Amino acid sequence: MQAEFIRQCGAADIVQKTANKIRARAEEGYEIIFTVDRAGGGLAAELKAVCPQHRVYRKHSYGCSRLVLDLYAEKPRVVEFCGVCTNVCVITNVLATMAFLPFSEIIVDGGCCASADGGHAAALGVMKACNVKVV
Repeated sequence: MQAEFIRQCGAADIVQKTANKIRARAEEGYEIIFTVDRAGGGLAAELKAVCPQHRVYRKHSYGCSRLVLDLYAEKPRVVEFCGVCTNVCVITNVLATMAFLPFSEIIVDGGCCASADGGHAAALGVMKACNVKVV
């Protein structure tokens, strides 16, 4: 989550909730991975602060092919997504990951996602229809 997209999506209210989730997952031993737009700014300071040890992928488009290919090579049992914009970047990465990891559990925390243009609920609905576990 980049600060500029948090502002654009009006998603300031989910930053602390997302930071808490990241902290909890890191304490449970999960690896934390971020994607950021190549042309955009860096990670939101609040999120970077809770998890100084993390992987960052710079992406050229809505989805991040390098992330998906690396996950395919690693074959994690569970992959959980959150972020902005739900109906653009999040859904693109989620569905691409599902295509490469059909036997992994793919989770999206809808409370830690947001979209500026009202597409949030529709994107969550599409992901549910594709057997993504939306919590």
